[in-house]
Amino acid sequence: MGIPILSTLQRSGVGNYPLLDNGDVKGGWMTVPDAAARDAVPEAIREIGMHIYVVDEAKLYRLLLGGVWNEIPFGGSTVYTNRGIYNCPGTVNVRDVVYLTGDDAVDAADADDHTKQPVIGIVVQKLAAAICEVQYSGELTGWLGLVAGQTYFLSVIPGQLCLPTDPGYPSNHGDIVQKLAFARSATVLVVMIDRDFTIL
Repeated sequence: MGIPILSTLQRSGVGNYPLLDNGDVKGGWMTVPDAAARDAVPEAIREIGMHIYVVDEAKLYRLLLGGVWNEIPFGGSTVYTNRGIYNCPGTVNVRDVVYLTGDDAVDAADADDHTKQPVIGIVVQKLAAAICEVQYSGELTGWLGLVAGQTYFLSVIPGQLCLPTDPGYPSNHGDIVQKLAFARSATVLVVMIDRDFTIL
């Protein structure tokens, strides 16, 4: 239960101590030493849209739907030239691989359905149930368990990417093999979609 406050909080004494540490404010601006501390921020303090500055990277991140920390470029602008806003079904989720279904519309891509290809990008944010932001290229953070240096392809599991050793890798006649990205590290995917796909 909250405590009612009828006026502003004020310091007492001569210490000039802060009234509150920024790590205690739900959804507020935070400064942390490294990415591990960013990823360890408790769920009770997280809120979609909050910003965190990571000191050892000198980078600013915004929390997106799905728990993705996405870098915000410095320079007074958050406009990304490698992204676009699209209509989408409510079943499309953050990190889903998508294809173009029509004017300004996308859905989950699928390597074993030629009508659901080729891939144009990866969903980085759901702005509403039926509106998403798609990234076409560049680094995408917030992943878990990627294999550094490995190339990732479109999977036969709708909306997913995979390695050639994964069960979802296309292998049947008519499947499409499309390169999507490579892993820079276990948590960073570099999106480099190859439109010159191969039909098995």
